[in-house]
Amino acid sequence: MIESLYELLENELKPATGCTEPIAVAYAASMAKYQLPAGEIRKIFISASVNILKNAMGVTIPGTDLVGVDLAAALGTEVKPYKKFELLKDLTTEKSQAAIAMVKDQKVQVDVSSSRKKLYIEVRVETASSYAKVVIEDKHDRITNIEVNGKFVYKGENQSAFEESDLSGVDLSAIWDFSMKADLDKLTIVKDSIRMNRLLAEDGLKNNYGMGVGKRFYQQNIQNINASNYPVALASAGSDARMSGSNLSAMSNSGSGNQGITATLPVIAFYETSMKKDEEKLYRAVTLSHLVAIYIKSKVGRLTAICGANIAGMGASAGITYLKGGKLKEYYASIQNMLGNISGMICDGAKPGCAMKVATSVSAAVMASDLAMQGICIGSFEGIVGDHVEKSIENFSRIATEGFKDADKTILDIMIRR
Repeated sequence: MIESLYELLENELKPATGCTEPIAVAYAASMAKYQLPAGEIRKIFISASVNILKNAMGVTIPGTDLVGVDLAAALGTEVKPYKKFELLKDLTTEKSQAAIAMVKDQKVQVDVSSSRKKLYIEVRVETASSYAKVVIEDKHDRITNIEVNGKFVYKGENQSAFEESDLSGVDLSAIWDFSMKADLDKLTIVKDSIRMNRLLAEDGLKNNYGMGVGKRFYQQNIQNINASNYPVALASAGSDARMSGSNLSAMSNSGSGNQGITATLPVIAFYETSMKKDEEKLYRAVTLSHLVAIYIKSKVGRLTAICGANIAGMGASAGITYLKGGKLKEYYASIQNMLGNISGMICDGAKPGCAMKVATSVSAAVMASDLAMQGICIGSFEGIVGDHVEKSIENFSRIATEGFKDADKTILDIMIRR
């Protein structure tokens, strides 16, 4: 199982430039265009699941000040697919203008897919003489079909996203044990997440992105930066930059850049304000945070009506608790406190305002950890909280998968009709 958790981190932590939903659309379009001979694009057809459309409508595309599923697809056809989630990182003005022209000429059509999958993208690119269609399912970069002029040139196996990442035998106790004993030389991806997301946060603190939640909060508290307010400022600054056009990459967690940001930056910020610096503890704390987020997300689903920053905040609370000297009891309590507090935060689409949700999640994470370290844990059978944290996660999962089953459709309908 130990080796499988190293592999799990490698599979679920991936660099991404911009929000992963529009980037996944761009990736599918890029891959489709790559199958075709040179020629002017006549039409792009996009059919995507409700969750994809909800998260791709309102977020700024990296290197631009523009939004839109249609634009994301058009941009994808202007670049090569090799960089996957980072394929728009080096977008030029010329290519951006060509994509904008495609949208203005109404060459791009977007529809809601009839697929029952939460994560489904189908992009068909047509030229005068050929067409190619690419399908992505279950994971943002998991291509399952490539069709060119009526012939399948690639057909992947049909298995769910989390079957690919082996979580059999994994629970919170196993995650704790692994994080305490893991070989630091094998945690390169975790170290990369610290470096990458810290740079993104610095970009958010220095420049004007979106609502500027992190930058404003930091400036308001600059004379009294501490272990309570700095995690909020740093994490929300990272989200500000990521959601509003920065061309710096975030290390995503479970397909979500904001989840990666929220799992790392609060832990980094707490570490930076601590009196004693021990890099080994930082690496172990961030590993713990990432794995808790991945674990709980696997129970809930990759794309749901539940905010991913909230889930990553549970990991952040655990990581901060470890840095404070907490043991297994306090670790459980920090997650339990989060589950009993803000576990109902909805995801109403990716947008600049997500930085506020990151700030809320991180603030709650710090409080949950503080209470846990004082021996305070939300009582069993209060609301959805069970007699053990694993039971609480199970209950939380039911809320997300059963109770919120139709929430995404309602949210998307509201977004479209306004």
